[in-house]
Amino acid sequence: MPVVVFMVGAVSMARATVLLPLQVEDMARLAPLVVIGEVNEVRCEWNEKHTKIYTTATITVKEVLKGRKALSTVTVRTIGGRLDDVVAEPAGMPRFSVGERVAVFLEPRKDGKGYNTVGMYLGKYQIAKDPSTGREIAVRPSGGAGVAFAGEKHMVDRQQVMELDELRRLVRLAGGE
Repeated sequence: MPVVVFMVGAVSMARATVLLPLQVEDMARLAPLVVIGEVNEVRCEWNEKHTKIYTTATITVKEVLKGRKALSTVTVRTIGGRLDDVVAEPAGMPRFSVGERVAVFLEPRKDGKGYNTVGMYLGKYQIAKDPSTGREIAVRPSGGAGVAFAGEKHMVDRQQVMELDELRRLVRLAGGE
């Protein structure tokens, strides 16, 4: 019986999206661009071969924590989305909603079509007000089922919450503006 349990665990890990367990400071060092802004458009489209769905989120930049100061918008492109009654939601990919306030750690895409988030979902925080304190907080949602971290024996689902001012401080300490 223990062998069966081990095998089930091994199969689950084999199908997981495996990520490095990056902290804010790690992502700030890796990302050439870190911004706070508001998502003002989200659109999904098929690739040319009609085999993959991509989601493109346009973010109006409100504050640059690291990188080019003159940016007014950034475009984040991720694999997955909903289109033509087809849903593709790969584990570990960030999801964006119109009107959502976000802090994102970004790196240019190799194809030149906007940016990727550093560390997949790890590089996106939602900004909200803490109902108990009224202060702004940065919430990194969990990556969902099927996400594992390198070096860990089991799949884990981690959500992270911190005050937005703390996120700003950590980015600046790690080499931000």
